[in-house]
Amino acid sequence: MTMSTRTLSTLAYDDLLRCSAWRAVGDFENDEDASLEPLELKVGERVPSDVEDVWCLCDVFFADGSKHMGCALCRGDCDDGPILRSVWNGSEDIRQYVSPTPQFILVKEGPNHFCEKFRRSINSVFPITFAAVVKFETPPHERKIIIGVNGVLVTL
Repeated sequence: MTMSTRTLSTLAYDDLLRCSAWRAVGDFENDEDASLEPLELKVGERVPSDVEDVWCLCDVFFADGSKHMGCALCRGDCDDGPILRSVWNGSEDIRQYVSPTPQFILVKEGPNHFCEKFRRSINSVFPITFAAVVKFETPPHERKIIIGVNGVLVTL
């Protein structure tokens, strides 16, 4: 299965369902919309340790037990991730911001905004769990994070 390169802004959940990991190519740190290429892993393969930035399909679980599709940045060469998280609400991708995000962003796009986009209460959503569906060579092999309204509670 060969898929074409995407940019982060054009990466869709259909793409993530076909290939659950997309590696950044080029200068991601200086180009917010850098190119991504599919990281085609065979069954049982892990994201290699020489891969730096990789955008992964995530299973996202709200406090009420509901499951959603999400996307997050992880790193193959260290234990970072999932970071820069978003969740699909059925019609749009909703970025997930909590502390230590600056207050002026939290006021507009923080937990209350996030919950409104899913038509749920804060207690129905938080704590929220993001779990990358791919595994990694670099420990931890499974990347999972639990987030409360005020920030990260646990990184597993």
